[in-house]
Amino acid sequence: MPQGEGDIILFDGGLGGYGWATDQLQHGYHWAINMDCRNGRADLVAGPTRVRAKSLQVRPGVILDWADGNDIPEVLIPHGLAGSSIVTLFQDDTTADEAIADDSAPLLGGAIYRHNASDEDVEMAFFCSGTSGDEIISRTDAASYTTDTASGATADLLAVIGPDLWRVIDGYKMEKLTLNNNPLVEANWSGVRIHVGVPSNPINKVLEFGGSPVCLTGAGIYTYNVAPTTARFENRTPFVRAHPENGRGGFADGRGRIYYPTHSGRILVFSFNSLSQQGPLRFQEIDRDTPYGRIQEMTADEEFVYAAVDPGFVKTQQLGISVQIFNESFASPDPTTVLTDGKGTTNADVSALSDVDDYIYIGADEPFWGVYFEMHTPSAITTAGGWSASYSAGSDTWIAFTEKDSTMILHESGAITFDTVADVYAGGTWLRQDVNSVTNKYWIRLAPSSVTLTSAKIGEAYVIPYRPSYDTSTFPDTGAALAGAMPKILVGQWRGQNIIWHDWLTLQSEGKVLGMTVSRTTTAESVGEQTLYLMTSTAIMAVPVGPDALPARAAWPKTNGIPHAIGFSGNNFGSPVNVKSVQKLVVHGGFLQADDNLVVAYRWDQGDRWYTSDQHSQFPVVLETLEGQGRELHVAVQLSDGSIDAHSPYITHAIVPEGSWTDHGPLHENLGSDFVAPQAI
Repeated sequence: MPQGEGDIILFDGGLGGYGWATDQLQHGYHWAINMDCRNGRADLVAGPTRVRAKSLQVRPGVILDWADGNDIPEVLIPHGLAGSSIVTLFQDDTTADEAIADDSAPLLGGAIYRHNASDEDVEMAFFCSGTSGDEIISRTDAASYTTDTASGATADLLAVIGPDLWRVIDGYKMEKLTLNNNPLVEANWSGVRIHVGVPSNPINKVLEFGGSPVCLTGAGIYTYNVAPTTARFENRTPFVRAHPENGRGGFADGRGRIYYPTHSGRILVFSFNSLSQQGPLRFQEIDRDTPYGRIQEMTADEEFVYAAVDPGFVKTQQLGISVQIFNESFASPDPTTVLTDGKGTTNADVSALSDVDDYIYIGADEPFWGVYFEMHTPSAITTAGGWSASYSAGSDTWIAFTEKDSTMILHESGAITFDTVADVYAGGTWLRQDVNSVTNKYWIRLAPSSVTLTSAKIGEAYVIPYRPSYDTSTFPDTGAALAGAMPKILVGQWRGQNIIWHDWLTLQSEGKVLGMTVSRTTTAESVGEQTLYLMTSTAIMAVPVGPDALPARAAWPKTNGIPHAIGFSGNNFGSPVNVKSVQKLVVHGGFLQADDNLVVAYRWDQGDRWYTSDQHSQFPVVLETLEGQGRELHVAVQLSDGSIDAHSPYITHAIVPEGSWTDHGPLHENLGSDFVAPQAI
């Protein structure tokens, strides 16, 4: 049996971005949890950190980065429930809700423009709540609100394009304000309403492009053509498969590019007379562990693009899924059929569920990390609330758990998951039992708490299949992360004509990201001039960004208390069918100290378990004589930073040195044990 020739490189910095490969390809890696490979090494990210608990029950239509009268930076977040209009002020690490008197509809959009009804040069914030909603309202930099209830204008969205203010009206029409006039007055709008596509695919975003408006609709990207006798908007992407939520998270990066995320998880980038697909993993192979999913929010700074991936991107209606609805008695007929038939015309009405004795039960033959609901009709809740959630413990007993809700109480499609570090299946407390004569399944149940699910109808139900952590004590986040049950933030950087995407942040204890912005508003977590703020349904999260916050050069970065892990692409050592064994694995890096802990996990392609080696606090980390053998070696590293230090630890390489592996030649026989189910590893 020959000793292996040459070093086998499992990881060499990750500069090529994330994706899957069966050997070290283009300096890439497989996945990451709060690690940053943009500098050609795996640095620990100083975040995400929860800076303020804040309940958002609807997705903000816009986030405005502004400043008050003393030029102190602030962020304005318009939102609200049915029956209320709220602007949340976030400034100097605190939040304050500014309720709008006499307004009773959620705020859907806004813009920073000018005109205070008497002086056209006074800068103001304007907010709108829909064509059939309340009148447009204005806000001064001193938080004073004004509206015109007598002759007031309404709008679905507002956008500043060059010197002009435009509004979206009737869902799919564009209209311009007569220049230098007060936007609150209906008569000041031009009266020329230009159709953009059709009503079934409304305008989701309006962006500026070369001084002209660009509309992102469910049917594509529409640009403004003023040259014909009658100005019109023209679809530049007629090939896009229409979906009402296409383009919802779109944005302009200020460098001549418009980003158009689609419902399927792809991203189209429109530039001057050109269009390209720049979605994550476009040029990469993927497997079941590769983060990929629906992107609904994007933003950028001067160099990088940030994209939020919703949880629940791996889901199924297999595994014997059953859904039962209890409201004084169990619903009949069994709603499982209409919730798994793939038909848009069928649904389950849950609008009558209103207290902790009303339940939605979801069961399956195999354990799962959570459920995913596609809404037929969103809930129109009028008060903030939550769920009373529990899981089956056998013999008709239930144990409460803290859920992570990305639906905002069924207000939109999304996932509802377990606490991602509390693996109740691995802990042995989640047991099968019977519900409404449906036997021997793993169940969770959800009861509305302090809220009525007004109008809510569920169209389809799925489960997010269970994936175990590599090790529940040393790798507690990997199971939920690889199962797609946790929201992620990708970061991209243009290199030539393509974006290189990195798997960057993983939000451990939050639902999906509802909005994000790069702002100079500061908190205790800020480093330098810029901070990326993530708005979830329960909190505002912060991550330092910008040149002075990059992990490679940041001074005394706060990386302790945050999970950090990275998975390297599997490697077949250049011989895809030969069986290998490894006598030495070496991980290189820097600044690993005595109070840190680096854990290495590895598995062969046919192995039925992960092996771990922990308590490493000095580079290089050396593992001798790896267990087992196989064709392809998989390795991951988790790194815990013990305290705030002048420099955080980082990883540069992982290799199997020359002469430290053995090629056993091709073996055409079973190398591993029979898997009970694919999620066993």
